[in-house]
Amino acid sequence: MHVFSEIVFSGTTFEDRVERITSLGLAYGLLTRYTSFVAVHEIVRNVEGADEVDQPNPLPLGVSDNAVGVTSGVEPEFVWVVAALLAAVAVSLRRTARGRPGATA
Repeated sequence: MHVFSEIVFSGTTFEDRVERITSLGLAYGLLTRYTSFVAVHEIVRNVEGADEVDQPNPLPLGVSDNAVGVTSGVEPEFVWVVAALLAAVAVSLRRTARGRPGATA
């Protein structure tokens, strides 16, 4: 391919090469560095409007669910808040129990 490009484009400027590649891509429906194509539906199938659909997309290979947050179950922050509250209540009860006469801790 490199030899072909040197034969076809030898002695031309960069702008001439871009123009030639673009015209070949458009003439033969090729995707090139300088052309792109967008698919457009000519016929409208749903004239009343489309429903929005929440379509889940798969994560790339090797990316964990943690990249987008927790997907199921309780959130870890909530678990830590509950654990901290329970610890605070336990410490408070233990201190209260120590202050009463006849209480064992």
